Amino acid sequence: MAAVGFALRAPDGASVTLERFPILVGRVTPGGPIPDVDLSHLDPNEAVDSHHCELNLEEDGVEVHDLGGISGTWVDGRRLPPGGRALLRLGGTLRVAGVTLSLGPSSARRPSVSAPPPPGPPFGGWGTTDASRPAPPPPSAIPTAPAPAPASSGDDLSGAPPLARPELERGAEAVRLEPGFQLRALRHGRWESVGEVLSEGVVDDALRTVRRVLDLTEDAASGGGAAGDLSIDFVAPPLTGHAFLQLRLDRWEPPPAGAIAQAAAIVDGGGTVLLGGRSPRRLAVALAAHLDPRGRRPRVLDWAEPRVPGPEGWPQMRLDVPGSRQAALEGDPLLVIEAPTGELGPILRALPRVAGGTALGIRSASAPAALVGLVAALTSDPATSAAWVAATIDAVLIERSGDWELGRPLFAGGRWSLGPLDGEP
Repeated sequence: MAAVGFALRAPDGASVTLERFPILVGRVTPGGPIPDVDLSHLDPNEAVDSHHCELNLEEDGVEVHDLGGISGTWVDGRRLPPGGRALLRLGGTLRVAGVTLSLGPSSARRPSVSAPPPPGPPFGGWGTTDASRPAPPPPSAIPTAPAPAPASSGDDLSGAPPLARPELERGAEAVRLEPGFQLRALRHGRWESVGEVLSEGVVDDALRTVRRVLDLTEDAASGGGAAGDLSIDFVAPPLTGHAFLQLRLDRWEPPPAGAIAQAAAIVDGGGTVLLGGRSPRRLAVALAAHLDPRGRRPRVLDWAEPRVPGPEGWPQMRLDVPGSRQAALEGDPLLVIEAPTGELGPILRALPRVAGGTALGIRSASAPAALVGLVAALTSDPATSAAWVAATIDAVLIERSGDWELGRPLFAGGRWSLGPLDGEP
């Protein structure tokens, strides 16, 4: 049994391999968590909850944990009580609301649970059952060598479709997916072909994942954006004959220790620092590590990765709880990570805070663009807002084309620039 992997199969023959336990089973809903196994395509009545049940690997099968879905969870015909658990063995059936699935073996090796699952999008939809367009095989149906553990650099691959992750984890700089070709991986300036020829269904499945990650509609014919350390670009019919998807890995290099220490000292002193670049969350984590260990731990308002807890010991404010923003603005150092404009405005208007410094992490390509974003979030007279931002933000630490800039924001002649920090020549 130790060498057997598991797969869930739908009545129409579509299947998805179970890996990276624990696995969240549910349906994608606006603003809700992205389940690892998305049953949306099999749930026309929308009876499946966004986080309906969880699967955990056991020696003799898969443990099913009901998460309180109002439409119920059944194992081998027996309904679980809310929060109940039951073992699903090979050949058994799992019913999630009105969707019935069976557990069978997969060709993949038995998954490991020795490491926690990385955050990210689901393993993929179940595809379509239209006879003219057969359901795409799951990503695990594309033969690849067993995926090694992610690189020690900690690259964030949460935006990558599952079939692209193994090559990125092996160190590929970029991955291309196009029907009619093998998956292609860029290493040391050379493209290599990997595995079997990709079908249109497999690439469509990857595109569905990317559209969810980038928050695009299902009919978006082109798009691009960043997710974690990935730059994502795609184009699909009718703009082109065949879908094309490319993911490029932008590895993040931390700022110099001296620069991050200067920024942390400003926050320790009650000031405000704007953090910008491709990875605002990593930058905020790096700054927090330099804060005075004798002081209070920073509170965190994090919109970047709501399913990922902050570093151990950080008070992570729950954004869905009334009053959490106001509580975060009181007293302790505050880290604000990728707040939407509607939330960033009230936080900015609370600056400078009575006690505790503030770090504002936003995704931006340059200091002027980041500062213009702050002005826009204030939704008042641009000239007045720009003067207020220049007077209130004590420092900007930002990544630009792989280099780091640290300075005080200056606004003159309608343009932003960075000048020396107070006390610097």
